[in-house]
Amino acid sequence: MKKINIDRQELRNNIVRYVVIGIAVIIGVVFVIKNIPLGEKKYFLDNERYIKGPRMSFISNEECVDTFDLWFEGGARLSEPNKKCVNQVSFKSFSSNMIVELNRDNMIEEFNQKLCNNSFYIYDNNYVTVTDYGINKGFLFNTYYVKYFVGDSPNYTCLMITDEDKVELLYDYSYKSKDTDKDIYNVDYQYLNSDGNLYDVHTDCGDCLIIKNGTGKASEFKEMLRSSFIDMEMLIRGLEYKVEKGTSKKIKYDDGIMYEHDKIDLLFCNNKEVYISDKIEYDSKMCR
Repeated sequence: MKKINIDRQELRNNIVRYVVIGIAVIIGVVFVIKNIPLGEKKYFLDNERYIKGPRMSFISNEECVDTFDLWFEGGARLSEPNKKCVNQVSFKSFSSNMIVELNRDNMIEEFNQKLCNNSFYIYDNNYVTVTDYGINKGFLFNTYYVKYFVGDSPNYTCLMITDEDKVELLYDYSYKSKDTDKDIYNVDYQYLNSDGNLYDVHTDCGDCLIIKNGTGKASEFKEMLRSSFIDMEMLIRGLEYKVEKGTSKKIKYDDGIMYEHDKIDLLFCNNKEVYISDKIEYDSKMCR
């Protein structure tokens, strides 16, 4: 009887030992599989265009998550914008977060990065534009997502300034003719207001106001305004944003508002006429 009990105990011990070894082997195999870099593979969006995703993964979801206005086509501004869809494709991957991040970095390195509307767009070589990407961590699966649209956003669209917090200004008097009286404000150009009317822009140097366009390059504000890459309302909103952030000063008068920002003063009259200079001495006759 004692021998039988010893045999049973030994059998139990062996079973526990084999189970523990089996579990350890399974954990080791899973760990190795999850942490071996297997590279990337192509997930085709149509017959030609594709998005690269990590191997050991499958597409779990694909949907249109956002739209944007395409104002230019073939170099010409459209009377009404075309709506273009931004799709998001999500890959569920069994690989570890470290491996998925490595796959992501390898994929993004192949793309060309470009500043468009003051936001970084990543341009693939197969005519797919990536606007965002990232990883959502999970317990068993990690999700790698890519936001994209098919096509290259035209340069004309990229020049536009679409957010008030991206308005960056400089007043450069090197553009000013030396024989011009600095204190004389001429009606140098007009702007089209949202009410459909044209209003005068008074300045002592029409070419001196410089603004960074949507690609980050310096451009004349006057030309940006004429080309509809920015409007006067956006410029005012940009100055209001700077007032909120404490980098600009706002002075209210009975007939208008003065914005003082760095080397730029802008007087926006109640009658919607505008004065722009490096320094404006307010006169109540200006806005009449």
